[in-house]
Amino acid sequence: MIHIDGDYENGGDAFHYDIYLRPWGTYWVDVDEEDLPNLYDSWYLPLIDAEEPMPDSIG
Repeated sequence: MIHIDGDYENGGDAFHYDIYLRPWGTYWVDVDEEDLPNLYDSWYLPLIDAEEPMPDSIG
């Protein structure tokens, strides 16, 4: 897994970001429930459980 996190500031605007990169089909059993991506249960898990290939886009 690759985890990239950082902060971006531009004048008065700022935000923090977290990016997680894992191989397609990996179950995230080592991640706390509140840290899972938004679409993990509704999009990601159904696709890997159905043994679908990695899609070209999300959504």
